[in-house]
Amino acid sequence: MRLVEQPHYLATALLFLSFANPAPASFDDSAVAQFDYPTWFKTTFYDLGDDLADAREAGKRGIVLFYSTVGCSYCRQMLEGSFADPEFTARLHDRYDVIGLEIFSDSEITDWNGQTRTLSEFAAGQGAQFSPTLAFHDTDGRRLLRLVGYYDTRFLNKALDYLDSGAAAKRSFARMD
Repeated sequence: MRLVEQPHYLATALLFLSFANPAPASFDDSAVAQFDYPTWFKTTFYDLGDDLADAREAGKRGIVLFYSTVGCSYCRQMLEGSFADPEFTARLHDRYDVIGLEIFSDSEITDWNGQTRTLSEFAAGQGAQFSPTLAFHDTDGRRLLRLVGYYDTRFLNKALDYLDSGAAAKRSFARMD
């Protein structure tokens, strides 16, 4: 017996399916964490060699890459919380140019070695597979510190203290007291 030959089976199946997973009338994306990068983030053309040269010329210690994803509530909290603290923001911005990068973007980026690829490929190659991720780089592009996840300003200030002290060349941040 085929299902089509028995109309009452087909009607019952369709009735069941209509209640099993009702489709919403419209999708409301207001619950998705939307955010913009702060105005003090560096405007970039996704050429990290140029961005490093700009930081060097400005007397900064390097760049910070802020890896994020659309809809990331922790990214939003970091931007609207930790990065909204004026004292921390001034301290960070004084030392580094901060660049926002969407880890799933197909936009092209040129790294500090001149290699061009998509942002998603670059992020994966840098180990930034979760968001938010902060990667601090010196003016030669060497990564000094990578922080994965949300952090408050107290912790982020400790990270800056660690970098300011030059300890990154001697011991890992995890071993700092």
